Amino acid sequence: MRASKVLSLVIGVLVCGALTLGDVRAESDFPKAQQTMEVVGFSKDGKLFVLKTKDEEGRHAYQVRSSRKGAIEKVYSFFEGDEKKTWRRIKRKHEISAQPSDTAENTDLGITLVTAQKGDKLSIFVMKGERVRKYGSVPVQMSRDGKKAATANVSQLVWGPKGKYVVMVFHQKLKKPFLWESDSVHAFKFKAYKASFDE
Repeated sequence: MRASKVLSLVIGVLVCGALTLGDVRAESDFPKAQQTMEVVGFSKDGKLFVLKTKDEEGRHAYQVRSSRKGAIEKVYSFFEGDEKKTWRRIKRKHEISAQPSDTAENTDLGITLVTAQKGDKLSIFVMKGERVRKYGSVPVQMSRDGKKAATANVSQLVWGPKGKYVVMVFHQKLKKPFLWESDSVHAFKFKAYKASFDE
């Protein structure tokens, strides 16, 4: 597939760095909480990452998650005045020392990840020069009646240290039958063979 064809599909493309996801099943239950998310750090080996979150009630928390599957390892709730103290505790206990990348480009591999939504899937493409290869897709949230897919826009697509893991934060929004919007996160181990252009 040529880059020009893929780019015509990419609305709100985030050119940030390398990412890889296989197809993932959507959650069967409609999310109970609406929240914002931001990746703020990784452990030195990249196996853990930390999300800073804020829910619809204004409650703040740091979530320590596995970089392999995104599973929550520990949650640290905090009041705004205690944020710095809580963050220092997390960094010390979980050895969080690496900052998330500010680009989705993997200079070591010479690739860039971009995303595009089509229907109920958020697809991920690997770009290398003029060549484009689909890496995988992530299901987006559906309305309760299953008739409408949320609009998804990627806000962060970051590499962990050593380029072994990728974390994607994307904002989803449904307007009907009622307004709902929230951030979601997907983390995965990057599999270089799925991004190979040697074929």
